[in-house]
Amino acid sequence: MSGWLALMLIVAVAGREATREVNVFQLMAVRGVLGFVMLYPLIHINGGFAIVKTARVHIHIARNLIHFCAQLGWFYALTLIPIGQVVAIEFTMPIWTAILAASFLGER
Repeated sequence: MSGWLALMLIVAVAGREATREVNVFQLMAVRGVLGFVMLYPLIHINGGFAIVKTARVHIHIARNLIHFCAQLGWFYALTLIPIGQVVAIEFTMPIWTAILAASFLGER
């Protein structure tokens, strides 16, 4: 948990500094390209893109679109509110996870 918190603070500070120079959409594009470049060697070593083949492509596309929009909103929020508020809002994630799990998945 401490490692996650440290990395999220680094991403928050780096994201805020980066958005002073580039647009949020450009930041997300660079983030996507860098992520692909870092993951490609692992995909290549394990047999290429055939290993990530799925029968439920539409569900993965929907999940990725939701994640992209959420990340876009998060980086945009960094430009509008102090980092302390962003971190405080992030600490409510377990509460929202429990509420959404009970609502959509029927969890107790």
